[in-house]
Amino acid sequence: MENADALVETIAFHYGRSENKAKQVEYLHKAGEASQKNYANNAALDYYGSLLPLLIDVKEKTKIHLRRGEVLELIGNYDDAESDYRAALDSAKDDMALIASVQYALGKLNRNRGNYGPALEWLVKAKETYTALGDNARLAQVLIETGTVLFCEGDLTQAGELCNKGLILAREAGDSLGAALALRELGGMAWQQGDRVAARTL
Repeated sequence: MENADALVETIAFHYGRSENKAKQVEYLHKAGEASQKNYANNAALDYYGSLLPLLIDVKEKTKIHLRRGEVLELIGNYDDAESDYRAALDSAKDDMALIASVQYALGKLNRNRGNYGPALEWLVKAKETYTALGDNARLAQVLIETGTVLFCEGDLTQAGELCNKGLILAREAGDSLGAALALRELGGMAWQQGDRVAARTL
């Protein structure tokens, strides 16, 4: 089936009933990613849930907890998403890049919940960590997300400044999606301030 390029979900099903742990890990991972990409959310959660007990490497566990959290957050299961994100934070140990990813995820999760104070606290931590790492591409995401939170709180001045900074960094990093998100937020701010021309342009 592998040689015939069968669906990864099908291969995962069969390896899941074998004693080949290495292949179980490989194909549960692939099937989880494929399901998540295709918004087969319950299937993705099942694959990732089956994968976690098989993982030995703590960094891999962190990444899978993050992926599970993303899926759970997408379907509005915020409590379980937070549990996975916090499990990811615990298993990240001293890997600062992974820690920053979890901090950003927790900031975004709290913004989606409407908990803007905790959201900003997590995003400040993520900003500090990405700044220390010199990762401007991820820093751009944090600045834009922070601007979004401040926009939700009604602080349009600071929100605009952060989204503009994030926009510059996103463009420098070649992150077109990040740039689009920044422009969307800036357009929303212009619209709220009554500048319809600028809003449409943005």
